[in-house]
Amino acid sequence: MAYDPTEDITLPNDTGNNSSPCTNDYCVSDEDYLAMIEDYIFPTPYEWILITMHLTVFLVGLVGNALVCVSVYRNHSMRTVTNYFIVNLAFADFLVILVCLPPTVLWDVTETWFFGSVTCKLVLYLQSVSVSVSVLTLTFISVDRWYAICHPLSFKSTAARAKTSILIIWLLSTIVVLPEVVVLDTKKHTLPLETAYLTDCTYTWSENSTRIYQLFLVLFLYVFPFLLMAVAYYQIARVLWNKNIPGSSETNHHPARTG
Repeated sequence: MAYDPTEDITLPNDTGNNSSPCTNDYCVSDEDYLAMIEDYIFPTPYEWILITMHLTVFLVGLVGNALVCVSVYRNHSMRTVTNYFIVNLAFADFLVILVCLPPTVLWDVTETWFFGSVTCKLVLYLQSVSVSVSVLTLTFISVDRWYAICHPLSFKSTAARAKTSILIIWLLSTIVVLPEVVVLDTKKHTLPLETAYLTDCTYTWSENSTRIYQLFLVLFLYVFPFLLMAVAYYQIARVLWNKNIPGSSETNHHPARTG
């Protein structure tokens, strides 16, 4: 296993100008210490497999989601309410794949954020926005289907309403995760040598505030949408199973005509 330079490191006891870091057992030069860090963050064979898989997802995801958006844009017959929501999902996925996937993979593999404070805020913020947009879009689709099947006479789904819903989804998403723009920042590990390696992109507020915020996100983006979709699809399934769609006529059984 590669040596972890963030563990068991102490400064030299001498008071001279020697800046070489020491571990519990030995001292090394600055160059050797940097080499140890680089060896530590260099991808393992297992991580190269993960990188290859992520590269495949990157290429397929970009092409696939782009084709969805282009297909609906170029074919007027496909501009339905459901397809508008699907395009919104595809665009959110395209955004997170294009902007967030490459730096996040590099960060996970090397345990180092190389891209500075501004990019730290921007990438993770856009990632959270995209996740929120995807979840809320699925939720709006379930509500739209619930109205269409369970209450077809009291609500008419239109393209204009779908576009308004998509606008609301993006506004909610950008506002809900806005704290990440403020509190996310780069943070360096305490190392006996000044280096950009092992820099983290993390929350700068207290751990208690982080837990409260993450609990809020779990409730807003997972628990409440899951419960709402579960109830909506349960009622949809019940109506379809019983074939008791409001507004539909009862099946008429006409007697056979005799000559």
